[in-house]
Amino acid sequence: MRSICGPGDSAHDKFDRKCTAANTLTLVVGIGSALFDPIMGILADRTKTRWGRFLPWILGTAVLFGIVAVLAFIAPAFTPSGKLLCAYITFTLLLAVAPRQDPVWL
Repeated sequence: MRSICGPGDSAHDKFDRKCTAANTLTLVVGIGSALFDPIMGILADRTKTRWGRFLPWILGTAVLFGIVAVLAFIAPAFTPSGKLLCAYITFTLLLAVAPRQDPVWL
């Protein structure tokens, strides 16, 4: 199977760095999310309120999720490395907050 950013593309030389940065971003944030999600599960399981275990987490992260979702699609006028850093931060926050909005938890 050929990668979207693989060497067979005619624009490979031009976009190689962007594709490598995007692939690395996805890998690093995905590994971080895989480590973070069980910790959040443990915290949610140990939460005891009159509204239940999960509802405070869902309501508490709803506003944060909305803010991070908007920030994830804003392209600031930074240098390329600054844009990459901004992408790392927003993508990490988005993956950290998004699983808390899963309706299965209700």
